[in-house]
Amino acid sequence: MSRQFEYELKRMLQQELRRLQENASFQKLSGPCQTKFKSELHEDFKTNFQNIFSEAFQEASALIKSTESAEVKLAHESPERETTSQVKFTAEVEQREEQQLDYSSTTQMASETFVQLAIPHLDGHYDYWSMLMENFLRSKEYWTVADSGIAEPALGAGSVLTDAQKTEYEGLKLKDLKAKNYLFQAIDRSILETILFKDNSKQFWDSMTKKYQETAKAKRAQFQALRVDFETLKIKMGESVSDYFSRTMAIANKMWIHGEKLEDVTIIEKILHSMKSKFNYVICSIEESKDTNELSIDEL
Repeated sequence: MSRQFEYELKRMLQQELRRLQENASFQKLSGPCQTKFKSELHEDFKTNFQNIFSEAFQEASALIKSTESAEVKLAHESPERETTSQVKFTAEVEQREEQQLDYSSTTQMASETFVQLAIPHLDGHYDYWSMLMENFLRSKEYWTVADSGIAEPALGAGSVLTDAQKTEYEGLKLKDLKAKNYLFQAIDRSILETILFKDNSKQFWDSMTKKYQETAKAKRAQFQALRVDFETLKIKMGESVSDYFSRTMAIANKMWIHGEKLEDVTIIEKILHSMKSKFNYVICSIEESKDTNELSIDEL
């Protein structure tokens, strides 16, 4: 039964690939249309796959029933034929157990085939997302086409592609379509509309990199500047405590917008330790009466 399953699975996959390759206009479809088309193919494949499982289950049930019938028959046989019938029955039971093992292993293999990893979704942090997405595509063995693209096989004058070259090239194009589909699903529609009409996954990935990497670099530079501002904060000459507190909180809020939320204790200690010496008695009084680890910004 294991061989039968392998044959059926290969046959179904070949049919689906041929269906995809025979659609000459597929490459010209827009991204959403390509996604819908591939989704329909995937649903067809799942339906066919489930039908095979149903047929296999029926075969297994029939085999169990026939074995039970053999056991009943053995109980009514004459003593002279008992030994022969028992040997036959034992052989049938062993065959059933082997086939059930084949069925279980094939079921597990097929189930693992349909386990889908969660597609990383771009939530605004491009650097983090690009790392996760690259690892995801690597796990699917599609990263090469997204990173390097695919090139048509080089041909000399008057030469044609061999069957092996055609098969390899079609396989790469299919990988490229799947990689592009995963990228479609990883971003929001508002972003997708700006880079929808890219011919392949490499162009799509490069466009995302160009669009967000520069922005990410600018954000990192701005964040580093804010961190330096916070670390070097000191009350200015003639500046009131209230104004200094507001200036400190403004920088802390900007850092929070850029992804780093400062704890209350960090802000409080920064304010207390950057005051002028004339406020030392106030600072000592606060630290003696309150635990700064438990003190909130509002209480300060």
